[in-house]
Amino acid sequence: MAHQFKKRFGQNFLRDENLLKKIVSTAQIKNQHVIEIGPGEGGLTKYLVKEAATIKAYEIDESLKHTLEELESTNPNLEVIFKDFLSVENFDSKDTNIIGNIPYNITSPILFKVLDIEHITSATFMVQKEFAERLSAQPNSKAYNALSVMIQLSFDVTYAFTVTKKVFYPIPKVDSAVITLKRTGSQNKDLHAFIKDCFQQKRKTLLNNLFETRAINKSQAASFLEELGYSSQVRAEQIIQKDFIKLYSKTLT
Repeated sequence: MAHQFKKRFGQNFLRDENLLKKIVSTAQIKNQHVIEIGPGEGGLTKYLVKEAATIKAYEIDESLKHTLEELESTNPNLEVIFKDFLSVENFDSKDTNIIGNIPYNITSPILFKVLDIEHITSATFMVQKEFAERLSAQPNSKAYNALSVMIQLSFDVTYAFTVTKKVFYPIPKVDSAVITLKRTGSQNKDLHAFIKDCFQQKRKTLLNNLFETRAINKSQAASFLEELGYSSQVRAEQIIQKDFIKLYSKTLT
């Protein structure tokens, strides 16, 4: 019986064998520990098991149990867990790579979760093309936002390649892209909250956003910005990533 695709899970399965192999090659997970989010029918999983030391695959759709358990039974390095990845609280403390074809409606929550798991050393995700462009966006571009800053402060972000919507089934409305993240450091949740506040209203100046969200003294904040080489009229999307850390530190003193 053919699998009944579930819109609520954002299911769009990739069946292009060459592309699946390319994703695994891009992930560089030879003899590494891997978490896979949403293995689906196991299209990517069957290539991951040939490379990775261990794989924990989290799948929310239990109607795929027979297919995935069959794959699990022939690959001792694979463990399939029928659970929502976002609900998992405890992970192994060993260095881990994470990989997955991520539904658009949960891409941001997954990225925020990955940010907080320090032993995730790299990630390879297939996401909507627009979202991939946002993660790799630079200052003074429309796509640059709070998540761009937070991710780039903790990871080196690479836009690997574009994936046409035609290779998925069912065919989605937009193209996708593969991105890779390589851990370079970790940031605290207070800093993340500060960055979100800086971008609270994109049409407003950074000073106004900070005043409205944190009641920060405008003249003092203007002096901080001047020290960093910015005018008092600067907007958050014009600030380079590392300067958010400096500005955050200044507001704590």
